[in-house]
Amino acid sequence: MINNVREQNGLNALAFDVSLNAVAETRSQDLMNRNYFSHYTPEGTNVFDVMRASGVSFRYAGENLAQGAPASVGTAEGFMNAWMNSPTHMANILRAQYTKIGVSMVEIDSRRVVTTVFTN
Repeated sequence: MINNVREQNGLNALAFDVSLNAVAETRSQDLMNRNYFSHYTPEGTNVFDVMRASGVSFRYAGENLAQGAPASVGTAEGFMNAWMNSPTHMANILRAQYTKIGVSMVEIDSRRVVTTVFTN
């Protein structure tokens, strides 16, 4: 869906990246396991810190988060619509400098969290 929107706006599709997918998975699991929802961990670190610790180099990077509770309301279409209606999230999706993407969805009990990580 993200690549469809990018292509509709004259941008190149993003390539799936295994390392970014691992970063997205780490972020999603942490949000669920420690029951918070923020771009910053309780200790104040963020996705950029996770990427550096994982050996991911980047010049441009961003993160989109979404959650649904109950999990059944957290559809891909719903998350995409929410991101496109948020100027900062839409800017990540449409940033021309991004070339790679990693995506993770984690569901525990009645909560679903999606993390999308972008880099160049």
